[in-house]
Amino acid sequence: MSEADARAITSWRYAPPYDFYDGSEADVVVMLDPVNRYRSIRFEGELVGYVCVGPDARVAGQLAASEIDDIGYGFRPDLTGRGIASGWLPEVLETLDDLLRAPRQRVVVAAWNERSLAVARRLGFRDAASFENDHGRWLELVRAR
Repeated sequence: MSEADARAITSWRYAPPYDFYDGSEADVVVMLDPVNRYRSIRFEGELVGYVCVGPDARVAGQLAASEIDDIGYGFRPDLTGRGIASGWLPEVLETLDDLLRAPRQRVVVAAWNERSLAVARRLGFRDAASFENDHGRWLELVRAR
């Protein structure tokens, strides 16, 4: 991920209640930290989203697991809610093979975010656990690699 892409992504603004996912200047540093393994998603050369593998894909209160790769992703606000992610994400996840090391993959989604839950489930992720933190209730979904 380039600094320019990180700055563009953190400037994206989502309509409520998805504004929960709005970025900040502080997120640029996180996105550029190699431990979080952020990658830009481009379609026909245009920045359309991002994916990360590692610590930043987890949320407060979620524990790391040695047999699981945590994956996070997001798409440009004008592209959300149109079914586009379901088409792109299988290919995006396939290209992550060089970053994935564990036999299972996990995503965490806010329990109210039906759109993201539907996408994850279409990708073969299955509900595995739930937990709460100061930001609400979260669902963990897991799939075999």
